Amino acid sequence: MRRREVIATLAGAAWALPQRAFSQTPPQTSKLVRVGILHGGSLSPAYRNYRDAFVQTLRHHRWDEGKNLIVEERAADGRAERFAAHAAELVASQVDVAVGSDSQAIQALKQKTSTIPIVMLGAADPIASGFISSLARPGGNITGVTNQYDEIAWKHYELLRELKPGIERVGVLYTPSNSGSAIGMKQFVDNMREWLGGPLVPVPIDKAEDIEAAFVAIDQNRLQALNVHPTPVISTNRIRITALLIERGLPTTTGSKAMARDGILLSYGPDPVEAWRGAAAYVDRILRGANPAELPVERPTKYELTINMKTAKALGLTIPPTLLARADEVIE
Repeated sequence: MRRREVIATLAGAAWALPQRAFSQTPPQTSKLVRVGILHGGSLSPAYRNYRDAFVQTLRHHRWDEGKNLIVEERAADGRAERFAAHAAELVASQVDVAVGSDSQAIQALKQKTSTIPIVMLGAADPIASGFISSLARPGGNITGVTNQYDEIAWKHYELLRELKPGIERVGVLYTPSNSGSAIGMKQFVDNMREWLGGPLVPVPIDKAEDIEAAFVAIDQNRLQALNVHPTPVISTNRIRITALLIERGLPTTTGSKAMARDGILLSYGPDPVEAWRGAAAYVDRILRGANPAELPVERPTKYELTINMKTAKALGLTIPPTLLARADEVIE
């Protein structure tokens, strides 16, 4: 159920694209355009919801799938070795615009083309990842929406402390081959003592086969709580990972609402549906002739807190009433 909206206005957003009102002239209905999507996870029901929002937004701008729009999709299913091949296929099919749904997808597309416009979403730190020169002026063939997880990382650890005062040994499940996750991991390590007064334990998962070793490390380090990066490999295997975390009685936070709905205790981050709508607005403007190098990257203005009470009950945790009152969604 919905509780309230958490609004966060970020510094430097004055140049953000207003209300995503990109359409200025209707497209030529006789013009057939091709948009490619490289998705890091699987073509799950959650992804279908995002895709529906994407296609509906394009339809609002008069790009109608099956009439003047073809959407080509590739899904890596969380497997790092698939990104390059799928990116090459989309480039070879001569899409007019390519969409990368996460840092690994964006990186794979970037390595395959410097001419086809790329619209990004799900990039935690696109400047540090080398995707763009600046948020205000990207400077290359990539623009789009960033989730700016690097700017809200502290919030996840603040939530853990609010849930379990006195925690000292915190781990983070991350993916080293994902640039956003790796950069975020380094930033967490650099700032953890300031945030929590204790060390952070990195727990890498690059492929599904790493999950067993990751939980051996969690047990050996006697971790008390974890932050979970919603990378493609972790998101694709989230049911298995979540069950193992609950089995160990570990409270968890993440930036992904979908992962909270599937068992992670808390999520705090931007609405992914809005991000896909925003990506569609960029695609629309580029199809009308806009230069991605000159389109400012959009940052989130709304963050949502989701609490999974089923998981809280399984963990034997009582959620503080003050935290429940701030939640946008409570999963009963």
